[in-house]
Amino acid sequence: MSALNHATSHRLTPRNKFQTPAKLGRDDESPRLALKRVIGTTTLHASAIDCLPESNIIATCSAAAVVISQFDEHLQVTQRIFRAGPNAIASYTSSSFYNPSTPPAFREIATRQSIARDGGSGNGLSISHNDPTTDSPGRTKANIRNRSANCLSLSRDGRWLAVGEIGVNPRINIFSILDDAPSDTPLTTLNEHSNFGIRSVAFSPDSRWLCSLGNVNDGFIFLWSISMKGSAKLYASNKCVSSVQQIVWMGSSVISVGTRHVKVWRLDHTESVSPTKSRPDLVKGLEITPSSAVPKAFSGRNCLLGSLIDAVFTSVVAISQDKAIICTEQGHICLLDDADQEQRLEKVAQVDFGVFCVSVGTSRDCIIVAGSEGRIKVLPIQDLEKPETDPNMINRSSGTIHTTVDAGGSPDILAVGSLSLGRLFTVDRNHTMCVKKVEKVEEQDPNTILKQIDAHDTAVLGASALQQPNKYGADFFTWASQGTALFWKLDGTCTHRLEIPLDQEATPEISDVNELKVLRASSSDEIFVFGDKVGNIGISSDPEQTVRAHNGEINDLVIVRRENDCMLMASCGRDRILQLFHLEGRTLSLLQTMEDEHAASVNSLLFLNNGSTLVSASADRTVVIRTIAPAKRQIAAYIVTRVLTLKSSPVAFAPMPGESRTLIVSTMDRQILRFDMESGHLIQSFKPNDFAARDPVIVSSVIIQNLNTEAFQAPVLFGVSSNDRSIRAYDLNTGALLAREHGQLAVSDISSVGATDHYDSGSKFIISSGLDSTIMIWEFSAVSLLQVAPNNILNNQNVLSHESSRSSQPLRRVLSKSELSDLQRSLDQDPSTPTRSHHPPRVRKKASRLTIASTSKQSAAQSSRSARRSPSSSNQDASQDSMRDPSPTIAKPQVRLASRTKRSSSDATGHQSSSALDSSEVVPSAETLCGNLRAFRKQLEVSTEKLHTDVGQELERELTQTIHAVDQKTHNDQQASHATSVDGWLTRLIDERLALRLGDSNVRKESEFQLGEI
Repeated sequence: MSALNHATSHRLTPRNKFQTPAKLGRDDESPRLALKRVIGTTTLHASAIDCLPESNIIATCSAAAVVISQFDEHLQVTQRIFRAGPNAIASYTSSSFYNPSTPPAFREIATRQSIARDGGSGNGLSISHNDPTTDSPGRTKANIRNRSANCLSLSRDGRWLAVGEIGVNPRINIFSILDDAPSDTPLTTLNEHSNFGIRSVAFSPDSRWLCSLGNVNDGFIFLWSISMKGSAKLYASNKCVSSVQQIVWMGSSVISVGTRHVKVWRLDHTESVSPTKSRPDLVKGLEITPSSAVPKAFSGRNCLLGSLIDAVFTSVVAISQDKAIICTEQGHICLLDDADQEQRLEKVAQVDFGVFCVSVGTSRDCIIVAGSEGRIKVLPIQDLEKPETDPNMINRSSGTIHTTVDAGGSPDILAVGSLSLGRLFTVDRNHTMCVKKVEKVEEQDPNTILKQIDAHDTAVLGASALQQPNKYGADFFTWASQGTALFWKLDGTCTHRLEIPLDQEATPEISDVNELKVLRASSSDEIFVFGDKVGNIGISSDPEQTVRAHNGEINDLVIVRRENDCMLMASCGRDRILQLFHLEGRTLSLLQTMEDEHAASVNSLLFLNNGSTLVSASADRTVVIRTIAPAKRQIAAYIVTRVLTLKSSPVAFAPMPGESRTLIVSTMDRQILRFDMESGHLIQSFKPNDFAARDPVIVSSVIIQNLNTEAFQAPVLFGVSSNDRSIRAYDLNTGALLAREHGQLAVSDISSVGATDHYDSGSKFIISSGLDSTIMIWEFSAVSLLQVAPNNILNNQNVLSHESSRSSQPLRRVLSKSELSDLQRSLDQDPSTPTRSHHPPRVRKKASRLTIASTSKQSAAQSSRSARRSPSSSNQDASQDSMRDPSPTIAKPQVRLASRTKRSSSDATGHQSSSALDSSEVVPSAETLCGNLRAFRKQLEVSTEKLHTDVGQELERELTQTIHAVDQKTHNDQQASHATSVDGWLTRLIDERLALRLGDSNVRKESEFQLGEI
């Protein structure tokens, strides 16, 4: 590696500054991305939530971050976000026993198994791999950053937060949650688990121990000792190959529950007596101290399940130092009694729904179980601890159990956490977070939703900024696939909810469910236009205006307002077609259908100069630039003025702020290109690289903004890396990477929002929407939003009718060749419209000496051939040849023949030009008529409507007359062409006969002259 660096450091040729971007210095003035707010959650099981009821604190997983929410007495939420980047360096280094950061670079799971089997008395062999937290050689692949938070645990003393990740090279990050502690720098990072992720983590009641369990493919459980400073050290480990759902602490023991699995893991070395057989003491003679160098065996023993042998245990909660409540998917409520280490498991209650999560009430006198169909039950602990109670009768006891059952069909509740004053925090399968009142209070509904935290319940497909001010009081809006649009402030407050009316037809196939794909707002934020999966375009406030515009999924919509308060809207889809509409009030009018410019799916559209230019990018590796043409009629139409052909397909593009003729394009071959749209020239290109790694990435969802700080004045490119799903910022002039942050596993779109009154005026906010139903708000400092001035537009009066069925044919309005030629001539005559430059006149090719020589040889050969054809005798002398001069007699007919030939050819040319002039008016009309007849014939084939007799007769009469006129026109043209050919043939024949007669007379005169001499 050093040799390679030495070779590349002494280059004979200068390196292009755009090919290898330099790393920008990291100082206080350097722009950085900071995560300010997270909306939504990815919590889908009981191990991904934890609570501190006394402090009203709830911790949940949200993509790659953990959000700690603290509620006040009025249920107002204060958020703190903890997130460790892929290359975050912990405050305390934790030496890994199984994976030290020294070579060799391979890890054998067999070593783990042997050490765990031998009780930690291995031979001390160190088998390792490289540190996954750095961009060291061998770890520069982008997929090491695809991690998300999967489980978490809060220490009971409120000091620590442990987060377990899932993905490639997962980590356990331990944070300090004190007020002055940083939220992006973990105290300790643990890397013992393999690439399959961590299923559950749990702090002990005294906060001195941390237990972590890997996924079923990882197959190991670890016990860590936690110091007062927050550093961790591996203390014990063992194998656990069962499918485990959750682990919790019960006193000094750990309970793991899962599919037909309940097991108790003990911290001390005291061996409990098994009711069936005895086992040898594997750790006899070992002293249990955190300072042991070799990890010990974490001993555990399974519980006898009895009649619950086929149960799936989903959740567990400890109610004392030796008792715990365990729930199942079948609705069983079980009590685990570990008094005297006997591990007795018995069923004590039964509920009529599947239980997915359980929590202890704030007063610790009841447990709260929740599960399928959103049902919740509150069970008193004192009734569950009585052994004489019939488990099947507890469900029907009305005096001691308060039941709160949601309406049928509600989503399943997957995680719960207790708050003070009898409040319960719930997360359902649709990612909806609610605060409910679950305990019986006078004059209070036991199932009252006190607060619902707004969020999307499906994949968030896009985000867009709103014009300020607006009637919603929001800064931006987001939309999800099921047809919901939410309006947000930058502090995460939802101000409005909009439901998009999607055309859903009854179909047995789930894949045919219609989805919202694109949502765009007008400049005044009064009209919202949407496009769906089946090709419909409509206005959200008026479902009657939904029309079928494309044959497939709509990829993009753009709206622009021009000078005369008229709006244009363009759409593109996978059917390779662009549609141009006019928005007048709440009415859609089709202006133009553009279907011949692209050969593949059209992915992106962009209006420039307030509608004067329309740019489209397609998967056929082209970017087409169209210019609006001033027309004599009241329509707006676009004509292709330039086509940019790329080496690979464009992914995204964006205009340069303040430069109307500059376009920034991101391509599939990992390049950022800057084009001059008027000339089509490539101005700049660079590869978006990482800080340390040389691997370029594909950048999507491109946004260009300008920095207005004294330390940095260059424009900044924001984008999403498709390789590692990170939000990136690049210096557009040098290609240097300014910032890179990871938050979501899959980012669907980003949008930029300017700072409001509550924030610094020099800040810029980037909104990222994720396919995991989360929204993240990032702050990028020292960025100002540039204002763009409006321009002008044309009107149209054609109004579309409502036709929203999927079976209807898409709308089309293809301009004919004559209309396009008229628009092209008007575009060329308009001096204000930029057009492509004309080609220079061709330079005539000069004749070389070789061509002159060859021409002279050809003329000499022709003269020799004519001499051979003359009747003169070969034995005549030179004097006789000089006296004979037949050229004056033959020159006149030749000149006369040439003139006749020119005249006849000019007559033919004139006739052709006149016929071409006539056909220029007839041919486009004929083509248009043919297209209309084809469309009418297809409509007759699919239509079930009857055709009236009068209409049919009139149509037949018109078609008959048209056929007669076409036949007559064709016959006349044939006769004219035949007459022209006959005239030419007769002219040539007469000229030849005349030439022969003149030649015979000359020969006769020569012979008489020769005879007279003799």
